[in-house]
Amino acid sequence: MKIAVFVFLILFGSITSSAPLEKVTLQLGWKYQFEFAGFIAAKEKGFYKEAGLDVDLKERRADMDVVDAVLNGHADYGVTDADLSFVKAQNKPIVLLANYFKRSALVFISKQTLLTPHDLAGKKVMITEEQLHSSSLALLLKTFNMKADDFQVIPHSFSANNFIRGDIDAMSAFISNEPYQITQSKTPYNIIDPSAYGIHTYNGNLFTTYSTAEHQKQRAQKLIAASNRGWAYALDHTEEIAELIYKKYSQEKPMDGLLYEAGAIKKLILPDIAEIGSVNRELVQHNFDALKAAELIAPSADLNSFFFDAATASKEPLFSKQELDYIQSLEKISLCVHPQWMPYEKIEHGRHIGISADYFNLLRKMIPTPIRLVRTSSWTQSLEFARQRKCDLLSLVAPTPERKKYWNFTSPYLSSPLVIATRTDELFVADIENVLDKKLGIVKGYAFSELLRNKYPSIGLIEFDTLDEGLDKVAQGELFGFLDSLATIGYALQNHYISELKIAGKFDDKYELGIGIRNDDPKLLTIFEKMINAIPAVERQAIINKWIAVKYEKGTDHGLLWKALAGMVVIGLLLLYRHLVQAKYLKEIAKQNELLLKLSITDKLTQVYNRAKLDDILQEQFDLYRRYRRPFSIIMMDIDHFKSINDNCGHLTGDAVLIGIADILKNHIRHTDIVGRWGGEEFMIICLHNTVERAAILAEKLRAQIKAHHFKHEQQITASFGVAQISDGINIEQLVKQADDALYKAKNAGRNKVITDKR
Repeated sequence: MKIAVFVFLILFGSITSSAPLEKVTLQLGWKYQFEFAGFIAAKEKGFYKEAGLDVDLKERRADMDVVDAVLNGHADYGVTDADLSFVKAQNKPIVLLANYFKRSALVFISKQTLLTPHDLAGKKVMITEEQLHSSSLALLLKTFNMKADDFQVIPHSFSANNFIRGDIDAMSAFISNEPYQITQSKTPYNIIDPSAYGIHTYNGNLFTTYSTAEHQKQRAQKLIAASNRGWAYALDHTEEIAELIYKKYSQEKPMDGLLYEAGAIKKLILPDIAEIGSVNRELVQHNFDALKAAELIAPSADLNSFFFDAATASKEPLFSKQELDYIQSLEKISLCVHPQWMPYEKIEHGRHIGISADYFNLLRKMIPTPIRLVRTSSWTQSLEFARQRKCDLLSLVAPTPERKKYWNFTSPYLSSPLVIATRTDELFVADIENVLDKKLGIVKGYAFSELLRNKYPSIGLIEFDTLDEGLDKVAQGELFGFLDSLATIGYALQNHYISELKIAGKFDDKYELGIGIRNDDPKLLTIFEKMINAIPAVERQAIINKWIAVKYEKGTDHGLLWKALAGMVVIGLLLLYRHLVQAKYLKEIAKQNELLLKLSITDKLTQVYNRAKLDDILQEQFDLYRRYRRPFSIIMMDIDHFKSINDNCGHLTGDAVLIGIADILKNHIRHTDIVGRWGGEEFMIICLHNTVERAAILAEKLRAQIKAHHFKHEQQITASFGVAQISDGINIEQLVKQADDALYKAKNAGRNKVITDKR
């Protein structure tokens, strides 16, 4: 008997130990250092493994937003020192799981003579934009009635060297990091700590999305418990874990530096006073109310569903035990998508992107079984793969009688009106019945092709493999119009066809799109129906806001009004009404097209013309030169040493410089000149009716203005210019090359110069 029990225990142990670990990704808030010792200890000492988790600890890149990384599905969980109250106040669906630092690590380090926030007035202060507007330091400055323009804001280098050299008077810093480096340099300093002024915030926050917290409650509980064990171990074995970090993870900090950090971290965690990982809800609420009082967050903001227990309280499990057993029995679930249907979805470099991709990122968090993309080259191929059961799911599909032979369908999670795109010179199309005799295009395999043919047997539909192929035929006059959803047509016009095509009509028919699921697996349908319905409205709206930049007003349904007027007014009034309705729609569509036009020709960052618009203008001017001998010149301008600005000061500063340069150019050219962003840090000015000599004078004026301009980050900016004029025997490409060659001569001659092409 004892032998039997012993054998059973061995077998049972081998079965449980071989159970696959659930893979999760934890995005850290910075580099591998003692600030994340608890998570590293939980991984290296096997605490995560004992909880059934295989945790991938990811280092943060300097340009990464940890919260966005989690919200966008690049990580399942995140650790951040940001005050998540600010994030929650923006209605982002995040949930606080655990809090490790009971005091804020964020402080000002200042010269010894600067003792209070008031002393920073007129000084050079190195701080990030985020810290300036949404952190305990922002609340501290607000408490002292100080604004950003009360001192000189220096973009953060994330190094104490600027302070040690004396380049700045104060800097934002983590009390566990920069003081060690400054102390080693024997540079005297003072610390201005928000907690000394009654500002008690919380840092070292473990968080996730609302969907993950709600649908993976047990997994989150396991992660929290294992992380808490890791922190307890790390605080009791600081030298061991510091040495582990140094030898296995990063040698960016020396051992002495890691041990210094460990001592500071222990004072922030306060393990003898507060339970490790616990969340002090009263402190969070107090801080939230203080931010409201300081007008740093909206007065209407709330903390609903922010705390883990509240977000997951009193909720039935999403799946029954039978459903969960079934989904766990599947090795994988295969997914087919439309490879070219933006903004809904697309396969780009082997990755699924778009609206449906963001939905599936949420769905993946609700089940343990991986959902794997099957790559296809066309929608027709995706449909065929699904018929052949090479795909279990179609991500975004409308039901039709023919399709119901192969698939079941979830409730729709997206809806979009059917519209028609025509050439810009066509009239408004009020009803699809008015154009049944025209040649109309639609993508091959679309549900509306089947539905429209059933509804209108005489409709002249021509199928195309891709949307662009069909829109090209419309632009060339070979088709009257092309039918698709409003979002898809709007996206295509905005990016490719705005000067040639327009939305000429919006119909009552709608795309109602859900997930298509092989009809020989009804259990899978039930599971995905539950998941789709479980996605909160706030997360649905966040996805739409991300991908649909152009908002369309919903047109008024005049059907009932039309019936009410029938028999009550004379035919003339009916005709007048019809005219007014059409005028209203024409005005709405013109407004939409105008907005699309602006978006399609404008550089999003600098608000000057983009490369595509510059190409169009160059072609127009070249045609005028050949026909009427009307001269024009171009100026190519490049910001000197722009890469170093991005590298040393950050991309936000680089963006601010680009915006500032664009403003200088717009404000100092003639009203007949045209300026646009050629790409990166290069701009082009097209000087109409101008010789190369006069264009060079303008370039010199712009060069001087840029050099004299005071940019916010205190670094002087210069630019180099190349100037060229159109002439016989060259085309646009050669003209641009001449200006570009002159520009690089200016660069090679020492920069901050204007060089004119002499050919």
